[in-house]
Amino acid sequence: MERFGWTFCPGEKVMQVTNDYDREVYNGDLGVISGLDMEESELTVRFEDRLVFRPGFGGTGDG
Repeated sequence: MERFGWTFCPGEKVMQVTNDYDREVYNGDLGVISGLDMEESELTVRFEDRLVFRPGFGGTGDG
């Protein structure tokens, strides 16, 4: 999946760069991409022991 000039693939490390209190992920948290849905532009990231689902990744700002 390509967004924001970057290519994202399962297994790649990612860093959260803003606080997301609803999803309990905070600036500086490190995770690994565990799933991508290209059709829906949805991303799933594993942060330590839990998965965080990112609907609309790269869409209107909710991801």
